[in-house]
Amino acid sequence: MTDATTIDKIEKKHLRELRKVWTSMDSPDAKVMYAAAGKMMAHPTGMSLLPKAVDLFDTEDMTIRRLMFRTAARSVFGKYIKILFDSFSNITPAEREQVLQLIEERFRYEGAPQSTVQQKLWIESLEKLGREHQPTVFGIMAHLGRLGAKWVTSKIKDHVETVTLGAVQRLIAFPDATRKRLIKLVVRKSLERKRELLPYILDILDNRTIHYVKPYLRVGSWRERVLVATRCGKVGVTTSTGMTLDILADSDWRVKQALLENVNLSESKFSAIMKLLGYVATDSHARVRGAAERLIVRLGAETCKDSSLETQRKRIQRKYRKQLLRAAPLNKDIDSSWLGIEIPRESTIPYIDESPEEEAMGVSLEDFEGGDRESEQPSSASALLAALRGARASAEEDKTTAQLAEKLLKTEESPSVQDRIIEAIKSLSKDLGKDVPLEALRKELTASGVSDSDFEVALSDLERDGIIYQSGRGTVSYVEMDL
Repeated sequence: MTDATTIDKIEKKHLRELRKVWTSMDSPDAKVMYAAAGKMMAHPTGMSLLPKAVDLFDTEDMTIRRLMFRTAARSVFGKYIKILFDSFSNITPAEREQVLQLIEERFRYEGAPQSTVQQKLWIESLEKLGREHQPTVFGIMAHLGRLGAKWVTSKIKDHVETVTLGAVQRLIAFPDATRKRLIKLVVRKSLERKRELLPYILDILDNRTIHYVKPYLRVGSWRERVLVATRCGKVGVTTSTGMTLDILADSDWRVKQALLENVNLSESKFSAIMKLLGYVATDSHARVRGAAERLIVRLGAETCKDSSLETQRKRIQRKYRKQLLRAAPLNKDIDSSWLGIEIPRESTIPYIDESPEEEAMGVSLEDFEGGDRESEQPSSASALLAALRGARASAEEDKTTAQLAEKLLKTEESPSVQDRIIEAIKSLSKDLGKDVPLEALRKELTASGVSDSDFEVALSDLERDGIIYQSGRGTVSYVEMDL
């Protein structure tokens, strides 16, 4: 038997299988029809059955219809692309999304068309879909080469207002060079017209691209700067210059605190962390210092990517021994047993062994008459009288001191505007909840004689010092935190 004869037999065998599946799809027996539909989806040469799948896009059987769309998604090409997308009205939006995800999966693992003609056919069909499918469409465009990247660029550049939050995160599917260019573009456009994209942009940044959001540190609000600082810490601190230095130089303590609390030590360089601590270990704000000291304790338990625990412990003990001993008891969730001191896990009241005291003796008239008649020491009465006179003089002195203190309290200055604001917030919180409306607070202070200018200055100083914060639009809250 020749090789040509063998190949001919194999081809005929496969053709008989395909013909059987084709004809079974028209069987009046639902069991046979469903079995054939399952074989069609899994058949290695299912592309040969694509015309049959297309013919069943409008079948009345919903199960067969859904299976045919999924079958087409795995092999559709050429003129069938337009037919597939034009038939999307026959299925629900959820089913359309499943079909699109199958197409994206196929492009990812099996490869996308390289022909410019084929890529244009896909783009023309995809751009007609609604915004609810935009994230998956962006993912498919990432596999359609230069034309797909050009379409996404145009969408972000000219219509960033219509870009959905989920679509931004799909930019990560593009090749490195294209992804970096698109991230730069979406950062610039979001800063201009759609700032709510920032949290979703940050999610796709790493230590090579985090510097793209640096413009937000210059013109963003404190909340936006906190988000940037948080992400900067999570991707790892590899240098103490550039963006890291900009965060440490921020005028708002919350930005620096966000960086320190979210540092990913496993992705950070030990030398950069030590330089960073040199700036913040003695910061003027207590919360920043507290976050810095916690980071010092973490350095004794977590390894940086370019160092070892032994090296880190030696360095921080030599330079920050005082901060270590102060912060270890306050950060009990971090292992500090290597310091060689025992940190109690809970506060306990020391036990005091009290021995019974002798019963106190009272003073009688006999003590003033010379004491016990049988006593041979008549001088005891004089000693007792002297002690009583001393006690009376001491009592009179304490009374005088108390009177002076009371007079000083009466003449003390009236509370400052800042103290009055804090007391008013606490008072209003009992009735209005933790978030106190700013206008209600202003009205309360105005009624007690505080001018608007003094109120604004005191409120700004309290927020700068971290004593209060704006918990929402038009509301203010008191910070209750033990440092």
